[in-house]
Amino acid sequence: MNALRNTLTQDAFWQINKALVSAFGIEGAVVLTDLIEKYYHFSDRKQTIKRDEKDWFFFTAEDIQDTFKISYKVQKRVLMELRDKNLIETKVMQVPAKVHIHLCERNVLKFLNEASIAQTSKLELPKRQYLNCPKGKTNYNNTIDNNSLFNNKEYDVFEEFVETFNKIRKAKFKPLDKLRPVFAKRLKTYSKEDILHALTNAMATQHHIDNKFNDLTPEFILREDKLEKYINYNSKKESQVKEAPAPAVIDHRTRALKPR
Repeated sequence: MNALRNTLTQDAFWQINKALVSAFGIEGAVVLTDLIEKYYHFSDRKQTIKRDEKDWFFFTAEDIQDTFKISYKVQKRVLMELRDKNLIETKVMQVPAKVHIHLCERNVLKFLNEASIAQTSKLELPKRQYLNCPKGKTNYNNTIDNNSLFNNKEYDVFEEFVETFNKIRKAKFKPLDKLRPVFAKRLKTYSKEDILHALTNAMATQHHIDNKFNDLTPEFILREDKLEKYINYNSKKESQVKEAPAPAVIDHRTRALKPR
């Protein structure tokens, strides 16, 4: 048994706090633990990005998915829960756009301390003190309102998308209700970062520069054909495509080549 324990702990391993597991589930606890390790990894090497007097670092969904086999959909839910608890902040920065994370160290420590105290207090409470607590009202209505396309978290994601869109585009577009189902549909195929990446690529095209970005709206960039076009757009390739020079003609008086 000791040999097995030594084998398991001799390589890199994670220590998962029980309070985190209780609050966010095993997946949320693992993701937050990994973010904490990444934060100190980049911070110790002075590789964080300073912005708004805060240290930011970025990661890719593929990193976590490859390491923990946690899907992008679950990662998105976990990050929103951590952000709602003010344990992390997220910001889309750089070109191409990438999600950067700021770890709120004090809030994480405070949350862990309060969660640990709550767990200890719960274990020490006499059984009769649980029985006096009123039971919550049970919802027996299993029907779903089809008109409610977004729950609060989905609504927040759309609001955040439009807010970030406006910062990149330097505009003041409003989160229109008609775009919410379109945005939700696009998220089934693309990530929010993919969509913002398409926006930054579109802003680099000569066509949109000449038009002063007037047609670059959230509605425009959420069109599937535009996403497909601009996500993989290469601005260098466009700059290399030049108009072919006109063929030369012969000046019969001097018998010399003369550009047309």
